[in-house]
Amino acid sequence: MDEIAKVKSNVKYAEWISMVRACQSSGLQIKEWCQLNGIVTKTYYYRLRRLREMFLEQNRDLVTPEIKPLAVIKTPVLEAKNYPPALTLRKFTCNNA
Repeated sequence: MDEIAKVKSNVKYAEWISMVRACQSSGLQIKEWCQLNGIVTKTYYYRLRRLREMFLEQNRDLVTPEIKPLAVIKTPVLEAKNYPPALTLRKFTCNNA
């Protein structure tokens, strides 16, 4: 990418960052803010997604999680017969004569 294209890209992203910050600090719903500022809601979300992707590309080493295996802890299982029944079921017959 030549220098002019880099500068254009940086200016574009700076504008998008300002847009997202303005929306988030407004206290309005995104849809409301977009309507007030003449921005299509899909455009807002597209720009937000692109900014997030750009951030992840530039900071991949900071956001890559380290996956560690979980320790398995064995706990003793108590048999159900050691507990009193929680619910007693009784059979009732209804005679409507």
